[in-house]
Amino acid sequence: MAKIISKEPLIEDEDVQVLHDFNTAEEAQAYRSNTLFLNDVVVALKPYLKDTPKVRVYIVVL
Repeated sequence: MAKIISKEPLIEDEDVQVLHDFNTAEEAQAYRSNTLFLNDVVVALKPYLKDTPKVRVYIVVL
């Protein structure tokens, strides 16, 4: 599984986001398609979600 460099919650009145930091976009894509993420994390949060979760990958160039 891809190594997560950092994980930060971003809590707002209208939603909650969890920002994950990876070394590459490929690692991020591998993480979000991993069965642990899909079957454990997403399924565990399902009772708390009003809608289908939106998973996005952003590339930041420094």
